[in-house]
Amino acid sequence: MSIESAINYMTIDTNNLITPMNEEELLRKLENSKNHADQGYIKDADEMIQEMRSKYKI
Repeated sequence: MSIESAINYMTIDTNNLITPMNEEELLRKLENSKNHADQGYIKDADEMIQEMRSKYKI
């Protein structure tokens, strides 16, 4: 995943980091997630855990 794609994928409300979503927003995010998975923009959880352990020495 390119950095531009990641930035476009993330949306952050700096006033309230946890914002409620309506059903339409939730379904849109789920569809985006499915599309990213279909394009190979996924990482195995075990691989990610190992990277985090290595990075943070845990």
